[in-house]
This record gives sequence, structure tokens and C-alpha cells, in this order.
Amino acid sequence: MRPMVFKRFPTPKPPVSKPQIIKLLKEAKSPKLQLNSLKRLRSIASENDANKRCIESAGAMEFLASIINNNNSNEVFEEEEEGFMSTKDVALSILYQLKLSEQGLKSLIMSGNGEFIQSLTRVMQHGSYESRAYAVMLMKVSRPKGIPKS
Repeated sequence: MRPMVFKRFPTPKPPVSKPQIIKLLKEAKSPKLQLNSLKRLRSIASENDANKRCIESAGAMEFLASIINNNNSNEVFEEEEEGFMSTKDVALSILYQLKLSEQGLKSLIMSGNGEFIQSLTRVMQHGSYESRAYAVMLMKVSRPKGIPKS
């Protein structure tokens, strides 16, 4: 007689809730916790589309844009496998990963007198390779319909 073999199926993670995201965003406002909180947010966003929509509905877009717009010289850097990564790099990767709606991107661009576009331009000039790529892709997606592609 053969012994019974049970196959284990991975237990799906429960979807993230808006209060969890809001708590994470509050933690990310603390300079000591910011980079780790942003990395956790990036991990949550990478899990599924429902998490991305939850992050967007919690107001993370504006917070992430404020990090990208911040010209603070005390920016936190941490070494990773790919090299050094800053809070601005992580915020930009999350913003791109969220695949914001056209309306969501327009609201970011329209707020702050073009500061977001200027920040993306600075990233394209001085950022890491990955961040420059994210900035270019965000600019491309946010390009108004009437402007022809080059």
C-alpha cells in the first residue's frame, strides 16, 4: 500500500487594505523609516493590480510625487544588488509600477505649476539608469495627445 501524498498549495495573500496603505504612507513620512516603507510599498504594488488600485486610492501618487519633487540634499541612499538606490529612485519606480490612469498622471502634472515635469527632467539628467528609464516612460505616457511623437 502506498502512503498518501498531500500536495500543498500556497495560501494566497489577503488583499491589502486602504488603512494598511495609509499607515505605510504615514511611516514613510519619517526620514528614518522612509526607505524601508517605500520598499514595502513597492513590494505590495508588485503583487497584483488590486493592490495597485488600493495604493492609488489611498493617495500615494501625491506623496510619491512629493518625494520625487523634493530637492533635499539629505536624501537616503542604500546599497542594493543593482547599485545604490535612493528614496527618490524607489518612489519613481513605484509611481511607474502603479501604471496610473491618464487622468491620474494629468492631475500630478497639473498640480504644482509643472514641478513634477521639472523633477522628471532632473531625474533624466542626473538619475540612475533605471530612474532615468522610469522618468522617460512616465513622460511618454503623460504627453498630451496633440503633441506628435518624435
